[in-house]
Amino acid sequence: MDKEEFIKVIKTEVCDSAIESTIDNLIHPPGRNPSVELLEQSDFYKRLSVKEKQIVNSIISESVRESIFGFLCVLDGVRKITDSNRIGRIELSYLSNSNKMLLNDSEKEYLHDIFNRT
Repeated sequence: MDKEEFIKVIKTEVCDSAIESTIDNLIHPPGRNPSVELLEQSDFYKRLSVKEKQIVNSIISESVRESIFGFLCVLDGVRKITDSNRIGRIELSYLSNSNKMLLNDSEKEYLHDIFNRT
């Protein structure tokens, strides 16, 4: 798996899935006894017009994308998560058989840039 494949998987299995699940949970709150908060959100969503639902769905989509983008920035080392006294970096590798592929190699294209163009 290379960077491109990794981002494709993140897009479909994390990003798209989170957006779809969030919207579906608003339409059909899951579980036998959904939380009061989720039931209130669902009631609110169901009362919206088609156009208003499209706007809420767009907000959900943008929020999920921004979260993943920010997390990828952390993995790429361009968004710091430690104070200035500690120096280090995160390495994300894909291991397959005896092969090891560094996915967040800062010498190559950043993961967050690949995500942004997908």
